[in-house]
Amino acid sequence: MGEKLKIYISGKITGDANYRSKFSEAENRLWDGEYIPLNPASIDLELDNWPYAMRRALHLMLRADGVALLPDWKKSREAKIEAALAKSIGMPVHPIAEWMNRKKRRCSGNADALTPRQCARIRNGYC
Repeated sequence: MGEKLKIYISGKITGDANYRSKFSEAENRLWDGEYIPLNPASIDLELDNWPYAMRRALHLMLRADGVALLPDWKKSREAKIEAALAKSIGMPVHPIAEWMNRKKRRCSGNADALTPRQCARIRNGYC
């Protein structure tokens, strides 16, 4: 089996008292989908220092192959920045449910709507 895709989780953190459990649930879903999740809620973001927190989160995101958006991402200034940056540098950005559906399609041999990098991984035995 080839290398697994690293997927960054993006959603509302600031102002959400339950963000850790929400991000942990998303992380578990991605592990179950055989991705490697990159969870910004699992690192010390120092939320009282917004510029520092954003730099830490973006540093983690830039190590990913793609971004999984949580349902509340549009309510977050930070998640909107993450999604815009990821799209602008050519990273695939999709709702988490779509990542889970893509995994099913990839492993069934249907490579429709995948990025060239993902298709190359399939050809190289990713599934």
